[in-house]
Amino acid sequence: MQDAKPSKDAEQSQANAGDNTQESSAVSFAFEQLAPRPTAVFSNWLSRSYLTMIGLALTLAVLYWVLFMLPNSVPPIPQVEAVSPQVAPAKLIEQAPWEDAQRAKKRREAQDVLATLLSKQEQLQNKRVEIWQKQAYAQAVEQAQNGDQLYRQQQFESAIAAYQDADSQLDAILESTPHHFNQYLQQGLAALESDNGELAKEQLTIALYLDPSNEQASGAFDRAIVLDEVMSLIKTGNAYVDEMQLELALERFNEALKLDPHSVMAKTQVETTQQAIKQQRYAKAMSQGYKQLNNKQYTSAIKYFKQAQKILPSQTAPAQAIAQSNNLTTHSQIEKIIEKALAFEQQEKWLSAKQQYQAALKVDPSLLEAKLGGLRTTARLNLANQLDKIISNPLALTDERIYQQATSVYRNALKTKPPKKHLLEQLDRVKTTLTQARIPVSLLIESDNNTKVTLYKVGLLGQFDTKKLDLNPGSYTIIGSRDGYQDVRHQFTLNANTPTTTIVVRCNQRVTNG
Repeated sequence: MQDAKPSKDAEQSQANAGDNTQESSAVSFAFEQLAPRPTAVFSNWLSRSYLTMIGLALTLAVLYWVLFMLPNSVPPIPQVEAVSPQVAPAKLIEQAPWEDAQRAKKRREAQDVLATLLSKQEQLQNKRVEIWQKQAYAQAVEQAQNGDQLYRQQQFESAIAAYQDADSQLDAILESTPHHFNQYLQQGLAALESDNGELAKEQLTIALYLDPSNEQASGAFDRAIVLDEVMSLIKTGNAYVDEMQLELALERFNEALKLDPHSVMAKTQVETTQQAIKQQRYAKAMSQGYKQLNNKQYTSAIKYFKQAQKILPSQTAPAQAIAQSNNLTTHSQIEKIIEKALAFEQQEKWLSAKQQYQAALKVDPSLLEAKLGGLRTTARLNLANQLDKIISNPLALTDERIYQQATSVYRNALKTKPPKKHLLEQLDRVKTTLTQARIPVSLLIESDNNTKVTLYKVGLLGQFDTKKLDLNPGSYTIIGSRDGYQDVRHQFTLNANTPTTTIVVRCNQRVTNG
């Protein structure tokens, strides 16, 4: 397509030519800019230009006759002899530079307006304006063609006015684009909602002509393309629902929803079918739970009831069934625990019995039998531990305070009813231990009559060669000291029913200075 705007060099050459020839006409708006699509406009222009072309042909024929034929047919004019020589008048210049410059300026203004007009025309053609604003666009084209006619006649100011009017009309069409886009978009969406795929594609196609980058229109168009397939999948899914093949139905509905994530019908069918499947699984789990409960398989029953509760959290029946199962489980557990605790008490295994009662209280903290059993076994366990401590550490009884405590424990233990075999054995051994703790044991101390001897728990023994003492069984410490000599220390233990123990205490090693 040729550029509608002439070059500046051509304009300057025309201004300097000096002849009175017609200015070159502007490129036709109708033929070269808008002709590809508005065929009706082209036909109208051709019909109007036909008479003009005939008139132009006649004018050329007359001009040819005047210039070439007429001079040959007219007889020559007789020459008149000049009377006297005269100076010929100056020849007038036919060119009018000022007027030519003004016409060139107006022509450029007309071409500038035309360039803007052509840009807007291209925008609208890209938006397929002939589909959604055919009449208004045709009127604008017609007005632009009027401007072309005026331009050819060198009526540039009128041509500019015509072009500007056409430009305003195109502006109005461009400004109405958002309105028309929204109109076609809403019509396409409505067609989608009514499951009319063909109409939806038709309306949304026009909307995308108007705004190709609009995500909503693009997404809706994608939905329209797959609408028929979506409806087919939903139809198949509904057939499976009627046959109670819910899993297969859900597969089809999910396939439809994957094709069109915005399909309300597909979403509804998926949700409804999922709920139906949950109801089916819930009923099966509850049935299995009650079956296990009747067989006293409480743990298994609770497992099924919890499954049902997880499937439909809003249902209260699973919680009630679980509570019933727990109560029966608790009762069964407590019975077994109490039986074990009583058996340990008979065996005087007080720690094991206490642990069983504690386990029972964990199951049911309000169980009175377990509370009393816990107190009873704790007391017997403490008593057994105290008696064992006396028996296992007889030397501690050399401390009078500890001896009196042990004696008190022994007397209280004698009051225990009924005394069982293990307790009687402990009491006998404690009695023997207490008795032996007060039977003196002989101690012989040998010294050198120079060493000062001190026996802890007894006192200062002084200086001597030998000394014999009778002491209660226990652990003792004896120290010897002498001026100028290093001290000596001995620790020893006197056990009950042992022969005389001999200890030598002499300070023999002198103290040296450096």
